[in-house]
Amino acid sequence: MNDIEFLPLRWWAEIISIGAVRIVGNRIMTSERLELLVRPEHGVSAESVKIHRLREQDVAQGLTIDEAMKQLMRFIGSRPLVGYFLEFDV
Repeated sequence: MNDIEFLPLRWWAEIISIGAVRIVGNRIMTSERLELLVRPEHGVSAESVKIHRLREQDVAQGLTIDEAMKQLMRFIGSRPLVGYFLEFDV
């Protein structure tokens, strides 16, 4: 299962957080999860903080988007991707 948080309310969007957890059968394997903060190129707006509760200082030491996507792809591997509104997140 995958979830990605974006900076909203602009004509462009940036990923600021990526979360994923492994599912085996009907069990969510919370011990096998990925939680990444991503450093945005354009800062974090006040509107975004209200929605996601992630401030500029929270993501300042985050990964670059390239490194975060590499880590996500390694975590997913060849397993199917399950999520809510994937056509937007992916």
